[in-house]
Amino acid sequence: MFRKIEPTKTGTAGQYAKYSDYKGVLMKDFNGNCGYCNDNHGYTGGWRGMQIDHFAPRTPFDELEHDYDNLVYSCFYCNNAKSNDWVTAVAENSISDDGNSGYIHPREKEYAELFERSTKGSIIPKNELGFYIYTNLNLGLLRHEIIHTMEKIFEVVKKINKALDENNISVEISNLLKENRDKLLNKKFALEVQFREIINAR
Repeated sequence: MFRKIEPTKTGTAGQYAKYSDYKGVLMKDFNGNCGYCNDNHGYTGGWRGMQIDHFAPRTPFDELEHDYDNLVYSCFYCNNAKSNDWVTAVAENSISDDGNSGYIHPREKEYAELFERSTKGSIIPKNELGFYIYTNLNLGLLRHEIIHTMEKIFEVVKKINKALDENNISVEISNLLKENRDKLLNKKFALEVQFREIINAR
């Protein structure tokens, strides 16, 4: 599964005069995750470190600059990689005639269906269109794999802690859970070190 929670629309078109004022709304829409790679904004310094991508780029579609429906909560990496790429001459057509290149708005359910995750957490495109987006947004970056793995570890640790809070488990089971939790936390720490090295090398 590429993402657990689908984006929503919590705002309305015309709510703000400037696209930059939609940032808080977009953060809610995309659950604090980049619309394209699904990395949580906690790994980019929170919402202040996130950007707003114009799905149909401002150049040449400047009439959509402040259009809420055209905005995507995006990390620097995806926004910078996508830039002004667009495969047709009109904003309404985001995919080429052969269906193998272009973009699907990440607010659409079909976007997540273009990708899956490997057992290691890396993003894998499932078809030609997915491969186009994967390539042009640099979704093969190691950071995406590391972030996904750390998030999965965090989820499991939360479940272990919840189980440990219950009074009806034996000492043997409790010790086993603690042992596995410590192993996971050590792995997460190692991934955090690797992640910081990647950030510092940027």
